[in-house]
Amino acid sequence: MIKQLIFTKQAPKVATPQDMAALEAKLGVKLPPTFHEFCLRWNGGFASRENEYYIVPSLYTEFYTKLFGERETNGVGIEVDIFLGATEEFKQCNLLKDYNLYRGAERGFIPITNNLEGNRAVLRADSPMGLVYWIDSDTWERPEDDSQEARPILMPIADNLESFYNGLMADPARGD
Repeated sequence: MIKQLIFTKQAPKVATPQDMAALEAKLGVKLPPTFHEFCLRWNGGFASRENEYYIVPSLYTEFYTKLFGERETNGVGIEVDIFLGATEEFKQCNLLKDYNLYRGAERGFIPITNNLEGNRAVLRADSPMGLVYWIDSDTWERPEDDSQEARPILMPIADNLESFYNGLMADPARGD
């Protein structure tokens, strides 16, 4: 079960089971029960300061090495500004819009959050019950040959979606 999340603004209505079934049909994938729970309770919105930050566990070394090299960075996390949901009425928080905009089907991911820097937490489309991944806008794989386009690097950050949502907290560096 997901802890109580707080939003500065959230979707005008929560999703229904029918909304979730329609979203899954459009995506062509079964979404995890935790995402259903999220949409049935909140359905997307702008993060409040109380749950805008997720500290990436140190066992996810790829996250740390890709973003910070060999520097000691345990306790570093990611910032979330927008939680995506099944809502169509609240365009900024519409998962399907973000999925289509960033060609999630082609690139193999389903976005669940994003931030103002263009980074996002995602699920892999071929394994939505498993790990949560981070895509940093500055760490895409750039092919040497110009005939192929850059691809996002999916860096694991959480064991599952419930751990991700429940790990959200206030940013300890903010100090307010």
